[in-house]
Amino acid sequence: MVNSDRYTNLGHTPRARRASWLLVGLLAALLAAPADADARRVSSYNTQSLGAPGSASWNALVDVLRRVNADAATIQEVIGATDRDNVGNLAQDAGYAYWAVSQLSGTLSGNERTAVLSHAPVLRSESYSAAELSGDPNANDITRDIFAVWLEASPGLAPWIVVTVHLKAGTSDTNKFRRQVEIQRIVQALELIRLDDPGSPILLTGDFNEDPRNAPFGSPIFDTLPPGLPSSYRLGSDITFPVIYDPYRTLEDAGLARLEAFHEDDPGDPVTHPATFRILDLLWVDQHAAATGTEVYDACDDNGVDDPPPGYWLPKSGDPLNCGLSETASDHLDIFGDIERLPVDQDADGIDDSTDCAVLDPQAGTPPEIASLMAEAIDAATTRLFWQAAATADRYDIARGLLGAADDFVCRSDTDDDTTDTEYLEPAVPPAGSGWHYLVRGIDDGCGGAGPWGSGAAAETCPTP
Repeated sequence: MVNSDRYTNLGHTPRARRASWLLVGLLAALLAAPADADARRVSSYNTQSLGAPGSASWNALVDVLRRVNADAATIQEVIGATDRDNVGNLAQDAGYAYWAVSQLSGTLSGNERTAVLSHAPVLRSESYSAAELSGDPNANDITRDIFAVWLEASPGLAPWIVVTVHLKAGTSDTNKFRRQVEIQRIVQALELIRLDDPGSPILLTGDFNEDPRNAPFGSPIFDTLPPGLPSSYRLGSDITFPVIYDPYRTLEDAGLARLEAFHEDDPGDPVTHPATFRILDLLWVDQHAAATGTEVYDACDDNGVDDPPPGYWLPKSGDPLNCGLSETASDHLDIFGDIERLPVDQDADGIDDSTDCAVLDPQAGTPPEIASLMAEAIDAATTRLFWQAAATADRYDIARGLLGAADDFVCRSDTDDDTTDTEYLEPAVPPAGSGWHYLVRGIDDGCGGAGPWGSGAAAETCPTP
């Protein structure tokens, strides 16, 4: 099931669903804000266990995390309760204020979890199990939970959502079957996430245990369960045959794009698992995000300079690390990318998804500033105001002030015969030698509420919906 309880370092507060681990550290002094408030550096690192605090592998891992300094560092192979309990220590040592750890579900995890370290507050976390995603309570067909965290963004923007996975390893047909089912479960998790937050950028990271250079895929094709599955394996009743092994096409069809990454200054070396010369660790983004740069971090490549050819290098924190430190930290290499939001307007209402309260409803959202407010005299006692309709506005407020008294506005909406149209007839005549000036704002009676009066204008005389 989805696991969304919270554990904090101040105590455990139970909620209705079973617990994922969310720990919030009080390390505000260590919080490192990104240079661009709309951008995030995200990394994926299979750490081959965290190791013991203070050990050579632990210290090397900390050094790599600090050097890359991702805004959100996702980690695979948090092994057992000891590693789980040490995630907070790792976050503190690596300079992170917030962290979250996935739950164990089913019987296939090998007691391994995933985790996310973050500079931004973690607003929510969900640990998706096979049973929850399938709808079949007996489903037990993913190795480790699919773990998602919602990270605070800049004010007014939809949160960043980071999903991290660790898929079944192995090259046998049976392992490929299991991996493809897990990929299909990832797609289901993304569908649930998008239902809740259709305007948020989604970043997918993890150890996928399949080298994309092995493409094209498309086989094997399974018409029945393969032999050699664990005795406790239960395929969810929602999965239908044939099951076709095509993991990355499945993710692409779900709207994700894979980010290629290479070693520093070496566009010929994309390897993330040096012992097998394979690419196992990947970064993906959905339509709301794109990378401005990516890199596979190996301390032996790190000299702090963007050597020719230019572009296969990202700036890092602190000084270059000693060669061999990456190997001490893990058998995998850290892969990371700098990600920015893309302007997307799925419902074509003129409001970017990142600030749209109803991403898929073109009739809802905060109306924009009114354009082209004009006036004409109808007769000696009546003036007609008119303006262009504002997208998503159900009605309009009018505020009137006396020239020379910029802050002395009076709400006139209650004198408007029809607040839903784009005109207003002013029956009052200003004092001799003076005149009226007006502000108009659109109102969405749904989630959008009141739009702005105008740039630099202040008029709170009309009740705020």
